[in-house]
Amino acid sequence: MGVLLILLALTASAAIGQQPSEWPQFQRDAAHTGSGEGPEPPYRIAWEFPVERVNQRGASPAVIAGGLVVTVGPDAVHALDIATGDEVWSVPREPGPPVAPAIVADGDRSLLVYTEGGGIEDPSGTPTPGPTTDAEDEGDQADRSTVLAIDLENQRLAWKLPYELEGAAEASPVIEGDTVLVGDTEGTLAALDAATGVERWKASAGGEVLRPPAADGDHVVLSLREGEEVQPTVSAFDLGDGERVWSVSPSVAAANPFTTIPSISGGRVYLGSFDRVVRALSLEDGGEMWTNAGSFRSYAPITAPAVIGDELYLGDDAGGLHRFAAATGEIAWSHALNAGITFGAPVVVGSVVVVGLDDGRLAALDRDSGDLVWEVDAGEDLGPIAVGPEHLVVARTGPGSGIVAFEHDPDATLMTIVSPSKIRAGSLVGLWVAAAAILVVLLLVPLRLVAARVRPSAVQADAADGVAPGEGTDDVAIEQIDDDAQGPEEHR
Repeated sequence: MGVLLILLALTASAAIGQQPSEWPQFQRDAAHTGSGEGPEPPYRIAWEFPVERVNQRGASPAVIAGGLVVTVGPDAVHALDIATGDEVWSVPREPGPPVAPAIVADGDRSLLVYTEGGGIEDPSGTPTPGPTTDAEDEGDQADRSTVLAIDLENQRLAWKLPYELEGAAEASPVIEGDTVLVGDTEGTLAALDAATGVERWKASAGGEVLRPPAADGDHVVLSLREGEEVQPTVSAFDLGDGERVWSVSPSVAAANPFTTIPSISGGRVYLGSFDRVVRALSLEDGGEMWTNAGSFRSYAPITAPAVIGDELYLGDDAGGLHRFAAATGEIAWSHALNAGITFGAPVVVGSVVVVGLDDGRLAALDRDSGDLVWEVDAGEDLGPIAVGPEHLVVARTGPGSGIVAFEHDPDATLMTIVSPSKIRAGSLVGLWVAAAAILVVLLLVPLRLVAARVRPSAVQADAADGVAPGEGTDDVAIEQIDDDAQGPEEHR
């Protein structure tokens, strides 16, 4: 009997925290690896769903589970049918930063974890506060968010009480196992029980948490600027008790020394930074394992690397998408897409890596060659991608805020466009030959003109000296020039 009870307890414990097989959080998992099984290109737009912006904040990155696409708007949570884009249900929320939700399995139900409240600050710095019950505390409450969970099927509250943060939640909650990790603008990182919402531990992050942490196994990794320090700090915390394990400050030589959102794989923490450098740090102690300064532009602070096996993908803010060797940092290829990758992050889908661009294009590149094999214009800035079995679901970040879904287009034909920045040996030789021919022509035309001017004078001088034309040394030189002028043209 005792053994049976132990087995039942273990089974129940294992069920809590199991993640759906689709795309339950930002970049799919807590490590932000960003890869999934979905449709192959070519793509076409399947459907669109608008979300009204408040103070230039619109739809959050989407998550996918159980045939639903879920996005958080400024004042509501929207669940859409992934096949049609029709709204299945919506739940109002107190106005707050619209950050991506996360989905976690709890036994036979799926819980949607999201934040609300905290107000939405406009570019002038004026917040739009959420409703409060105590006018005396209005200023304080307006700056604080809460974390709550609802049953994805019936939208009922899953936790007895929401968890109140000490500041606003500008970063998406992350779920590792049965733990919800969430930070706030007051510099607090909290770990909650995913089934109950009860706090497990709370730690001082050292600065505003504006981007989600990454987690893998026993470690939680945050990248932020601590207080007024000019350099970023990357810190690892113990997932079990919140103790800081290590902290390092990479030297970022840039006016805005932020790093990207970190990703974790193979015992390494990957991040790019504003000084055009990509770094791999040891997950164990934060030691630098490799750096690569091969990009011509900076990496935006709200993008994230995608990693699968020994392939690491990261896009810069000028639209360069790069593939690195995850173990060594060596660049395998780079493709200049010529539009910024500021809000989006690359994801790996089958044989391609896909990324949303600031000019509204969705681009798919061959993982092996880096060639562009498909692009489709969605008309607005594109952000992070969620990958479903038959759809790519992307957040629009521009004035036409909302969600746009792409599906495979069976009537279209793939393209092959080599990066403008890629050096091709055959083409390079051809260009050198052409340039040499042009240079020869440019040099010989003036010489022929000089020869034409010199010949009459030489003939007159020979006649005056009694020498027959063609017998002087000057004519020999002129004939030699003529012969040289004909040679390259005949070769061409």
